[in-house]
Amino acid sequence: MDDSRDQNLEELLFMFELTQSVGLNLDPLNNCRTFVSTILARRNFSFGSIWLKHALTGIDCDENPSLFYAAQRHAHSPPVSHASMMLSAKVHFP
Repeated sequence: MDDSRDQNLEELLFMFELTQSVGLNLDPLNNCRTFVSTILARRNFSFGSIWLKHALTGIDCDENPSLFYAAQRHAHSPPVSHASMMLSAKVHFP
């Protein structure tokens, strides 16, 4: 029972840390950068990305999500393509 309670508390603290890491400013790219870097560090992931549906961005396209932000944590991870990062720079919020 204590292990389950400890895991729940740890998960709750992690989610609280995530909520505190975003929203410090109105820049969506900066918020994504902070959010993904926090998850990568706390969960020991090598790579993370955020995908958005076009309907949320105001761009007239199909409903398939597109890459908005991607980051890698370790130097030995495969590099994030520059084309993907350029795509993220083209997304504008209404």
